[in-house]
Amino acid sequence: MSTGSGPAALPPGLRGAIGHRVVVRYRLGEGPLMSDVLGVLSGIEADGTVVVIADRDDAEHRLPPGSVVAGKPVPPRAVRASGRR
Repeated sequence: MSTGSGPAALPPGLRGAIGHRVVVRYRLGEGPLMSDVLGVLSGIEADGTVVVIADRDDAEHRLPPGSVVAGKPVPPRAVRASGRR
């Protein structure tokens, strides 16, 4: 669990994953609710904000310092074989 800020506070699975496809679980506010984002880890800002570009809609998700609970690299998105027989 990550409680600090900055890259040292990231889950081990996200360290060194900038530019790679990841899944990140993060807290929604101060309560127990959580959500996931699947996409490319775009960067980690100096204040610890984690930036992920979502696969689904290319939206930029800026996760506040200390909100990231878990994360890990995942394989590239599968290529659909639509139109193939």
